[in-house]
Amino acid sequence: MFDFGYVGINAKYARSKLEDYSYSALGIDIGYLKEMTFLAPKKSYIGASIKNIGVSDVRMPMDLVLGSCLEVISDLMLAGDLVLQDVKDPKFNLGIEYNINNMIYLRAGYKIGYDVAGFGAGIGLNQKLGSIKSSLNYAFAPNGDFGLNHYVGINLQFPPAQPKEEDNKLKIKTEEDKEETIKETIKGLEEDLPDDRPDSQPEDSEIKSEVKSDEEPEEQPEKQPEEESDEDLLQSLEDEVVE
Repeated sequence: MFDFGYVGINAKYARSKLEDYSYSALGIDIGYLKEMTFLAPKKSYIGASIKNIGVSDVRMPMDLVLGSCLEVISDLMLAGDLVLQDVKDPKFNLGIEYNINNMIYLRAGYKIGYDVAGFGAGIGLNQKLGSIKSSLNYAFAPNGDFGLNHYVGINLQFPPAQPKEEDNKLKIKTEEDKEETIKETIKGLEEDLPDDRPDSQPEDSEIKSEVKSDEEPEEQPEKQPEEESDEDLLQSLEDEVVE
């Protein structure tokens, strides 16, 4: 799916035989589909396709198809196509489809502008086979003097491939190896770095004692002699006289 819609390619092989005349051819169809979201919640689509792009010597008539469809009521779709064969001779297809529980599709249509125009009808059956979505389609349409044409188609839609368990294990192992390599690289870098730090750190008590021993002792103030009182002076003089 692209942001602008859906693109599809189909390859096909056609073979026809009428009495002694027969031919076979290879062709490619390219189609485009876009959902018109502005009409939500009703479903509506527009599309275009180029059919029967010849890739072999026998050339099939190339058709340019422009079409659209609209959900009129729940599970009921109306569709219309403009077909230009070899980019000329316009033709029209009108159709209706009713969906029953997303399993059974009842279809009817009418062709305008063809050599053999008329009514056609068909049915589609959807069934899920495990993880594979499958559909079986049948339709019939008049073909003039040749009676009815019958169309049968089988479609299979496979889910996207899931990684194997072995792949998941290998991916996990690869991630683990990557982390281990990173850890070993970091460890090697740490070992190569110079270690400027001392082998052992001194204890707090040792640090305190070293700081205390490095400090200069505080200077003690000199003791000033006490002044002598008058009585002491007289006593000392008397002692000197007696001597």
